[in-house]
Amino acid sequence: MPKRLLVLGACAVMALLLVPPAPAGNGHLLHGVGAVNSSLGGSGTGQPFEVLGALHSNPALLTQLDDFKVGISAEVFTDDLSVTTTNGAGAKHTTDSGGEPGVLPALGWSYHRPGAKTAVGFGLLAVAGFRTNFPADSASLLLAPPPAGFGRLATDLAITKIPLAVAWEVNPQLSLGASLNLYQGSLVIQPLPVVTPDCFPAVPPLSAHPERCFRPGTSGQVASYALGLQLGLYYEINPAWSLGFSYTTEQDFYDYKWNSNHANPNITVGPNAFGAPRRVGIDIDGPPIASLGIGWRPNPQWKVALDGRWVGYKGTEGIGGNGGINQDLQLVSIGWQDILIGMLGAELQVNPNLRLRGGLNFNESPIEPALTLNSGGTPSVFEQHYTLGASLAVHPNLDLDFGFYYTPENEKTGPIVTGPGTQLPAPVDITLRNSIVSGLAAFSFHF
Repeated sequence: MPKRLLVLGACAVMALLLVPPAPAGNGHLLHGVGAVNSSLGGSGTGQPFEVLGALHSNPALLTQLDDFKVGISAEVFTDDLSVTTTNGAGAKHTTDSGGEPGVLPALGWSYHRPGAKTAVGFGLLAVAGFRTNFPADSASLLLAPPPAGFGRLATDLAITKIPLAVAWEVNPQLSLGASLNLYQGSLVIQPLPVVTPDCFPAVPPLSAHPERCFRPGTSGQVASYALGLQLGLYYEINPAWSLGFSYTTEQDFYDYKWNSNHANPNITVGPNAFGAPRRVGIDIDGPPIASLGIGWRPNPQWKVALDGRWVGYKGTEGIGGNGGINQDLQLVSIGWQDILIGMLGAELQVNPNLRLRGGLNFNESPIEPALTLNSGGTPSVFEQHYTLGASLAVHPNLDLDFGFYYTPENEKTGPIVTGPGTQLPAPVDITLRNSIVSGLAAFSFHF
């Protein structure tokens, strides 16, 4: 046992250090965690499958996983992100984000002695994020060099969830669970839109002359932390049907802060002179999440899971609210709205050594069309995921799990605005497009 714990500890440290930005899918949240949960479309709140999915969606499921379970998964994804701007004459120009393959780890373990009332679990899970890497582009209304546009636009957000979970079997039908979650966020935004830009002359309202203003940048990724609580319930109606419910509280991250510089080259004297140091920051919290799931086992070979999920973006600091730009040209909020997600997954035990899986995930995009510009650095335009997977037993104590999903291209279009409710003199629009292809592989140990 000490050797096993040493190996798990080393894997945990590596997973925490290597978590990169996620491609997102359900808003800025991953649709699923690990090869099994992802290949089921993210479903499983009311149907026990394996440890990573239980730690992610419903801690009460841990009582249904006997003995010592360990899951180690890696996801490799590519996205295809672009932005198109349309000028007043109707001419369109498209710029591609310089994306590259990314890797998302997930690690988790649980222990439940058969017949015992309690179970425990722990994980390191990449659960959310977004990324962009647009070059400066003089032909783009969005990416033209400042002050005409943002210039180079780059964002990276990676959210890691570290759950410490316990579950209690009230009786053979009912289990309750709770998870204390530590979240680490790592973020960079270039340039930073939520602070007052450097304008010359700085005559209010600044929104009347955005062409005089330059926005500060951020120097690299910085971290922030938050605590959250996840509560879960699992109820087995009969051997064929079960229900599950979980609720995750909002995560109150402290502000991300950077050492930056004043950015307007026309200001040459005073504390706001070009190049003078400036401290900037942004407050972005995590949304509350509620999930309800139904499990169906029509026979020993089949498991089916149907989930519904609500993500409360609208009341979340920095993400929700009314959005828009104020008189000082500060982005008040991204302006995302609450979303609903539907998930369906099925697993077939073909023989003692092979299981096949498939899933669907359909979600609303949180982006309001009128506020599309606000999401230029957070392009969550996705609305569908199509998933497949398989598990192969290569040893009595070891399974190899594989997953694949495809998120077809979707887009959001809205106006380019320069101030509170103000569009440029001629009608101009911005369109965000993105798609994802991803493959996953995992090891599942049970002993």
